[in-house]
Amino acid sequence: MSGKGVDRKGRIGPGAGDRRSGKPDSERARPDRLRPDPGLLLAALAGFLLFLLLFRGWFGLETAAPVTEGAVGVGLGRSFDAWVSFAWIDLFLLAVSVVAVGSAVAGFAGLRLRIRPGLVLVAIGAGAFVLVAYRLILPPWDGAEREAAPFLALLCCLGISGGGFLSFAIATGRIGLRSKAG
Repeated sequence: MSGKGVDRKGRIGPGAGDRRSGKPDSERARPDRLRPDPGLLLAALAGFLLFLLLFRGWFGLETAAPVTEGAVGVGLGRSFDAWVSFAWIDLFLLAVSVVAVGSAVAGFAGLRLRIRPGLVLVAIGAGAFVLVAYRLILPPWDGAEREAAPFLALLCCLGISGGGFLSFAIATGRIGLRSKAG
């Protein structure tokens, strides 16, 4: 009787337990729920870091301060975060980070989704990478200097896509995880 247990009264069903061990399903260890998917964990970490980077400086503008004759000029600079720098890309990056963290939470909670979260993470991570790379090549303002945050955001987008790919490879059996017990 594969996958279904038989309880002591002879009832067959998924909640009846395993006949060999005599334990109900709730007491038997489930390795898929005890060990979270490392791909989803990687994507969640990258998504959380991407969320934090949305509040750091992405682009900077420098202007010269007016000075009197003979005085040394001082440059005034201002750094702008993703919320100020973008019209809609920041909202997309926020959605990507929420989906990355949410897929790991759903996977750890044991929720079964109709689609594989790894495929979704690969697609949205790649889309976010393209949008951030586009804004690195063409900044939102003329003369804008690039700060460190967009370069780190590129790495986060790669982490989300890579975590999604790893999760998909594990789910389809292309990469096997061996347990140390046994």
